[in-house]
Amino acid sequence: MNTQHALQQDPRIQKLMSWDVTKPKQYLIKKEGFAQEHVDTIETEYKKFLAATAIFSDSYMPVCRDVDLLWHAHILFTKDYRRMEKECVGAAIDHMPALTEEDSARLVDAYVQNTLPALKKIFGEDLDMEIWAPDAQVCKCCSTNED
Repeated sequence: MNTQHALQQDPRIQKLMSWDVTKPKQYLIKKEGFAQEHVDTIETEYKKFLAATAIFSDSYMPVCRDVDLLWHAHILFTKDYRRMEKECVGAAIDHMPALTEEDSARLVDAYVQNTLPALKKIFGEDLDMEIWAPDAQVCKCCSTNED
């Protein structure tokens, strides 16, 4: 069994990929005016991001803008977000804001050096590269764990 396949079989990933985020998606459609199809794509990539943060929990993992918007929306549904963390990951997936311009600048490099390789290690070519493009607009306000 190759590493990618083994990682995809991790029970945390299986649970995350099946987690229902209908309410955060509805919120995002209403707040941002996104089309349902686009939000469905973001949902899949958001769950992949959560999976990568669960597997590589010690990594500093900035996120692209569209996925971050769904992450923000999900966090607003606090009870569900906490339950998802507990049931799927067994630990918190913290959302860490960048406080300085220097922190914001580090996010772009960390996105290319940490986030994209982690996603590719788990999901290989099964990523939406329009969302995860190396030059995608990175949310310059937040990431997961700090260095």
